[in-house]
Amino acid sequence: MNLLNGFDSYMIYKLLANLFHTSIEQIYWSLTIGGLIVVVIIFAIYYLVGRGFK
Repeated sequence: MNLLNGFDSYMIYKLLANLFHTSIEQIYWSLTIGGLIVVVIIFAIYYLVGRGFK
């Protein structure tokens, strides 16, 4: 898989895929999309707190 940036990443995703009985690609995209959602939520909270809920 070309999207992974090294052997260590591949092994981590392979471990998670085996643990959850799914494919490496599904684990990769789930973690990628989940990470983006977390970033958006953190930014939204930072934005609201920075504005002081006005």
